[in-house]
Amino acid sequence: MRISFKLLPRFSSVWWSFLKGLIAVGGCYANYTEFRLAEAWKAVDVEHLRADSAARAETERLEPLGVLSHGTGQLLTVARGNVLAIRRSASRVSSSPGIAPVSRRREINVSL
Repeated sequence: MRISFKLLPRFSSVWWSFLKGLIAVGGCYANYTEFRLAEAWKAVDVEHLRADSAARAETERLEPLGVLSHGTGQLLTVARGNVLAIRRSASRVSSSPGIAPVSRRREINVSL
């Protein structure tokens, strides 16, 4: 197949116009992809901020409970120690004459 030299300049200008169009579309697509990437990063940042805020709120919500449980734990430890001391004292007293044996006394169940 032979190409006529008369058509070559016309073909050349059409070809260049086509290439210019492709380059323009490529530039627009590059701008579009950069825009979409920036939007995706913004969405990731928003999600990280939301997750950090939720974690901080959870910690702030549980902090008073931790303080309360620590204080209550101390009180229960003291009460348990007192109960054990009373039991030891009662077992020493029950072995002395004139006091009812331990088996005949009613036991108090203090389980923590």
